[in-house]
Amino acid sequence: MRTKLIFAACWCLALTATAEPLSLIQVQKSLANKNSTWTAADTGVVESLGVYQKKNPFGLAVMPEDSALEIENPIQTANLPAALDWRHYQGVNFLSSIRNQAFCGSCVAFAAIGAFEGRLKVASKSPQMSIDLSEQHLFQEIGSCDFGSVPQLAAITLQNSGTTDEACTPYTLGRMGKNKGSSDCADAKNRSYKIDGYTSLSKSKIKEALQQGPVTTTMTVFEDFMFYKGGIYKHTTGRSLGGHAVGIVGYDDIAQVWIARNSWGTSWGEDGYFRIPYDNDSGVGNRGIAYQVADPSIEVGLAKGQSFAVWSGKMKIQGISYRGTPLKDVHYSLQGREANSLSSVQGPLDINSLEAEMDTTSLKTGVYELSVITERQDGSPTNPWFQLVQVVNGMQDISMNLVPEFPTDKPASGRVYLRLESKFERVGLSSADIHFRKTDGSVEKTVRTENPGDAAKVGWRTPMMPNGEYEVFAEGYLGDLQRFTSNKLVVNIAND
Repeated sequence: MRTKLIFAACWCLALTATAEPLSLIQVQKSLANKNSTWTAADTGVVESLGVYQKKNPFGLAVMPEDSALEIENPIQTANLPAALDWRHYQGVNFLSSIRNQAFCGSCVAFAAIGAFEGRLKVASKSPQMSIDLSEQHLFQEIGSCDFGSVPQLAAITLQNSGTTDEACTPYTLGRMGKNKGSSDCADAKNRSYKIDGYTSLSKSKIKEALQQGPVTTTMTVFEDFMFYKGGIYKHTTGRSLGGHAVGIVGYDDIAQVWIARNSWGTSWGEDGYFRIPYDNDSGVGNRGIAYQVADPSIEVGLAKGQSFAVWSGKMKIQGISYRGTPLKDVHYSLQGREANSLSSVQGPLDINSLEAEMDTTSLKTGVYELSVITERQDGSPTNPWFQLVQVVNGMQDISMNLVPEFPTDKPASGRVYLRLESKFERVGLSSADIHFRKTDGSVEKTVRTENPGDAAKVGWRTPMMPNGEYEVFAEGYLGDLQRFTSNKLVVNIAND
């Protein structure tokens, strides 16, 4: 079933160049004065999202029009439980891991994929299923980093053409906030996951829809929301920064709150989630979209399936059966993404233990795609499971350069940005830490960026730190195998 969802052409609001951004101290004072139900902290959101630098930092291109939906109540019926949380449903978590949209206004894609993945796990009755779909493939069809998109386009696209898995189209748009990202894998058309349909929801229908899994919703982001660390959020101070898309993953009638999922990483909020009253100024739960999905038919994946994991030498891989279906055969294949220059290796997983020994020493260093293919005893079709890995044999030469996007010959103030540039031949850094260290040793802050590629932007909110002289440098990591250090910058902070 599909019903009509209407959006009004109302562009998201943003701060003017002369407006003073809200500080953590101001938020904490406001919370103390109002006996608030939530706590504030330096969550790093401003640094990772480029807030105040972009016109539309979160990514909801237009806000829904005002309608009668705004005054409906989330009705409780006798047939629905008084509380539901898909993170802890019958003691298990049906949701995929929290992601970070970073410097791209791609919130619509992250909200959509998070809800889609959750519903696939519910439909398959396999909470342990490691299913990772591509936000980037979807977003490149429906929006741009600067102007964002809308939830209806995500739903239409997921129904008509779907999205690939993350290994096929990894998310790289958030590194620099530019629209050109990684290209799809060669067999992308054969690796598309689609929804069967979608339903637009009024506020009174969201609880009912949540019984089958997460739903998406929209909201207005106020300045204080960026500092949310835990509790029941209520807008306390600060102006609107624009529109945002998130997922609703549960509710609690006793506390009268929605439980929602964000896309700003796990350092923000309650490990990436937040709670907000049914009656809220932000608009969470005023409307939503629910997807209808079918069982994705994936039987076996690896117990640890982190993208861009670093493998070296002889590896022991451990599969996990998602639902205990009788299987006839399980194989793995490690195939180079650059088919003309990288070789491959394949072999069986033990049908009982789902273990295998893999020797990568004969492979060239590079990016590979691991697939796990299963055959059921009854012959019914299954879908492969995919993951990207970096095979590293031998020491790698990776240079790192930290480039300030602000003048360093005079004191810095406010929000400033740096660019981490890396040069490598075949594999890039799996992660990097940017350190901001006061030269007297009294203060240090570290900002981590995952899979930074050849260039990634990092923000520094200097008012959060005392005035004085700082050393700024980066440490990059190639898994646990190698560590690299960038140049050092000396920066003076001078805020009023």
